[in-house]
Amino acid sequence: MAINVSESKYYFYTEKGILQFRVDFSDITKAKGNIVSVSPDGLNFVFQIPGEKIVDIFKLAYNKMLHIKTIHIDKSINQFVKDKNMENGEYKKLRSKKNLHWLYGSTGNIQYSFKINNYCDICIQIKLQ
Repeated sequence: MAINVSESKYYFYTEKGILQFRVDFSDITKAKGNIVSVSPDGLNFVFQIPGEKIVDIFKLAYNKMLHIKTIHIDKSINQFVKDKNMENGEYKKLRSKKNLHWLYGSTGNIQYSFKINNYCDICIQIKLQ
């Protein structure tokens, strides 16, 4: 298998090097943004439109990219804080939508970093500038 990120295509070859499938996923990059992270096995991808607080996870299949999940970062933070019933420091600030919007509203003040593993678990690191 080979992937051409700049052209949004990937290729499957036989063991003898004969091309079996050429898959164009430019429709995904137009709708979901650029690839921002790849799993160690090269089969799972995180897509994000620059400046958006939404990411999409796709899995590379034999003849297409399979959509696994869409993650809304703001909603995930709120759910995490609510589920953990956190009442201290920064977590308490995150409980209100107003504070969440203030902290993460400006894309110029935030930097996201994504890591995905072979099981499609994703880690989103948020750095306030």
